[in-house]
Amino acid sequence: MIHKLLSLFLLLPTLANASLAQAIYNHKITFSGDTTFVLPDSTTAISFSMLQGQSLWLETEVETIAIQINEHLESGVSQLVLCKPTQKQIRLVAAENGRISIILQGYRASYRAITKSKVAAQLAALAYKKGDCNMPAAIDQSIWRKDLPPPKPNPIATQVQHVIIHHSATSNSITDYLMAVRNIYLYHVNNNGWDDVGYNYLISPDGVLWAGRDGQGSITDDNVKGAHFCGKNSNTMGVCLIGNYSEKPPTDTMLGTLRQLVAWKVKKENLQPLEYSFHPVGSPSGFMLPVICGHRDGHKEGVFSGCQTECPGNYTYQLLDSIRQQVVRQLKACQYAVGLAENHLQNLQITRVNSLLMLQNSPAAQWQIIDMSGKVVMTGQMKNQTSIDVSSLKGLFILNVASDKANKYYKFIN
Repeated sequence: MIHKLLSLFLLLPTLANASLAQAIYNHKITFSGDTTFVLPDSTTAISFSMLQGQSLWLETEVETIAIQINEHLESGVSQLVLCKPTQKQIRLVAAENGRISIILQGYRASYRAITKSKVAAQLAALAYKKGDCNMPAAIDQSIWRKDLPPPKPNPIATQVQHVIIHHSATSNSITDYLMAVRNIYLYHVNNNGWDDVGYNYLISPDGVLWAGRDGQGSITDDNVKGAHFCGKNSNTMGVCLIGNYSEKPPTDTMLGTLRQLVAWKVKKENLQPLEYSFHPVGSPSGFMLPVICGHRDGHKEGVFSGCQTECPGNYTYQLLDSIRQQVVRQLKACQYAVGLAENHLQNLQITRVNSLLMLQNSPAAQWQIIDMSGKVVMTGQMKNQTSIDVSSLKGLFILNVASDKANKYYKFIN
């Protein structure tokens, strides 16, 4: 059965100062087995309101997508699906027997030619400097958000201690990244009910950086508290790679922009790219979190109940150690002191022999073993050769060797 959208109900915008680009529509679909749904003109993205446990497949002209509730939200809304301009209809296939009822939410994030021209002009005007620790050029919100409703006023500031890397989990076949950013914004502020887009920055596969959360002149964008880390957003900056990186690796161009952005932020906040710190600060249920990490690092089974997620995608997550090392090299290129094993702890060797941690070739230093709640469970003074009996410990721990100039970390599980 083909469901056709009806008259003004489907064209009724739900946003203030609405225009065609801002129109949001809702349509209830009830079906068994499968159904075809005709999309109204200018639909640029869709999502679905579903019951917990419901799942279905969506077939477009280029791909088949598993539709499931977005576990990051509490509203029973699926992930965002970006549509190509040529997409006229979709086919829905229920993943279970019996009738299924869902609400389709459609987005119209279309933009005028002048908006695209201004994006191109800003890119041409902003010099992208490599090999240093400057912030890479970013497309301003006032340009990409043109004709969309503004975010809510009074953004909240936060002192960043962690850079959280995400992916949008949207189609890799989409190449209109301006439209993608506008759709993500509409999805966040209208479906999720957030004040603004959740991330501080977004990066498209062509390496273009898009300013996300808007400091609105009172806060720098990188220090605006976002909505990207499962309700534990204080002291974090969220960076979203546009695309699905559980399916393929992010592009080298995208990773180059990410590296420069993270290096700039680490230097600005005087952070150390290979270190950990306790998150959320002051929480009785927090844990040690890497300074540069992926969204999925916010969940520790039995320790911290953040979102269980694949984000930032398996391919991106496997690259995180490489990304950290690239950030280290970038920081060194601009004479930033990376205070880890790059200096007088560089000869320190840490090995595991049964229940003993063996530390060799180190100058005088203090060592601590920290559990994932941030509690110091063992401590001692480092000698040239030190052995630590960890047989009494159960779980995941971090060994921190610290001198007056550097730290070195070693994770282990008992």
